[in-house]
This record gives sequence, structure tokens and C-alpha cells, in this order.
Amino acid sequence: MERLISHLVRMGMRHARFFGMHLVQYQAYLTAGAYNLQRIFTLTQPAAGS
Repeated sequence: MERLISHLVRMGMRHARFFGMHLVQYQAYLTAGAYNLQRIFTLTQPAAGS
């Protein structure tokens, strides 16, 4: 869990870019979506040694 939080912080979740709960929640959704896309891309790549 700490690895996930650390990764999200590095992707911009340390500070909100907007004011208001709805916009901050929107930023959180976009950041989580970007993390998921990056994770899917990483997991679907063939192994480096094969």
C-alpha cells in the first residue's frame, strides 16, 4: 500500500491543483487513472530476459 501512495505522490497527488472538493476529487480520479494505465502497460510488456 505504501508503494502505491508513494507512486501517486510522485505523480502529483501531494498538492491539489484546484480549489473545491469536486475538483480535487477529479484530480484524484485522473491521477489514479494514469497510474492504472501505466501499470497495465508495464504488466503487458514481455519480460526483459525472454
